Amino acid sequence: MSAAARPAADTTALAPDRPADRHVVVRDADRRAFRAAWDYLAGGQVLFAAGFWVLFALVMVVVPLVVRANGGVMGSGVLTGAGYSARWFAFSLGIATTSTLITMHLAAGGTRRSFLRATVAAAAVVGLTYGTLYGLATVGEQALFGALGWDWVRPEGLPATGAAATVADAAAEGLACAVYSLVGTAIGMGYQGYGSWLGTALILPGLALLALVGVTTRTGAAGDTLGRALPFDGSTGVLVGLLGALVTCALAAGWLRVHLLRVQLRPPS
Repeated sequence: MSAAARPAADTTALAPDRPADRHVVVRDADRRAFRAAWDYLAGGQVLFAAGFWVLFALVMVVVPLVVRANGGVMGSGVLTGAGYSARWFAFSLGIATTSTLITMHLAAGGTRRSFLRATVAAAAVVGLTYGTLYGLATVGEQALFGALGWDWVRPEGLPATGAAATVADAAAEGLACAVYSLVGTAIGMGYQGYGSWLGTALILPGLALLALVGVTTRTGAAGDTLGRALPFDGSTGVLVGLLGALVTCALAAGWLRVHLLRVQLRPPS
């Protein structure tokens, strides 16, 4: 058979300019970018969160034992301070782990959408980690105080009692830490997208979100002042508080998205 008579090879399946092929290439690249950002953000923040709680657990055990050895009695545990320090630790990590990654992510071909998805997913894991460790710390401190013969005073929080209080407090702490992580990330993105002056001014809406999650969960400085004025009590108060914290998480993710749309590879003018 001559070359002219030989049937031509079907190359349509390998054509790089077909819309279906481009869609597959873009989808796979987006997934790889998401996975790379997710591995860095979630892995780093969870590792630091575990380190934070290991150190805090040591303090939580050592301080009561030292007080007991000196003949003293503690009216409340050191876990009260975790409601303030843990979320600010998550806030700081949200700034530190993303401010340098976003430039490399975009320069390597990643999209703002994949970075947003990775950041939100990482914040969810961060919240789950902090909430779980906070719940375990609550059970541990309560058991320690019982072994020492002391009365354990539960930190301020949602209006729950008994075993439900531990679960509610852990969920509230996890949601609060997720909001703090997202807002910290948004602030870091704000400076990269808007510059120093406007970036500083845009901290205020982020602080409003931090106050809102404190009020809804009745924790932190805002919860100590405004959260107590909420008219809901019992199971209704717990449900409203957790739903309010979830809504605040969504608002924080939306606020982060607004900042991400402004991030550029070059310094802001």
